Amino acid sequence: MIAGDGGLRRRLHKGAEGMPNVHFVGRLSAAELTPLYRDAIAVVMPTLGHEVLPLVPLEAFTTATPAVVRRFGALEELVDGTGAGLSYGSPSELDAALDRLAGDARLRAELGRRGSRAFAERFSVDAHLERYFSLINSVARTPPLVSR
Repeated sequence: MIAGDGGLRRRLHKGAEGMPNVHFVGRLSAAELTPLYRDAIAVVMPTLGHEVLPLVPLEAFTTATPAVVRRFGALEELVDGTGAGLSYGSPSELDAALDRLAGDARLRAELGRRGSRAFAERFSVDAHLERYFSLINSVARTPPLVSR
């Protein structure tokens, strides 16, 4: 299932012609995406370009769904840093990662738990606000470098 509607839409549709197992659902709201993430074995991010903070895996983590990402940049760092998914560097490695997740419910559940925990501890609004206010308090308690 492919969600979204970007510049590669026509190319992807053409590439998927004759593949009855590939479904394009277009742009979806957060409420529409949540059950798709929750019911998925994994979310796959085959991104070729740079991502600063990839939202799709983070959204998946909120539903305890693991991510399978290209071994590249921030995607790889996110998966390595959270332990919430698998990375791949070639089509055969992607196939192996998907087969592994499809065949191992315990692995999926463990990666999902890690993602959910990482989201709550590092990426949620509450986690950001806690770090932000902690920084403000720290700066407020720090004496000025130059006295007047």
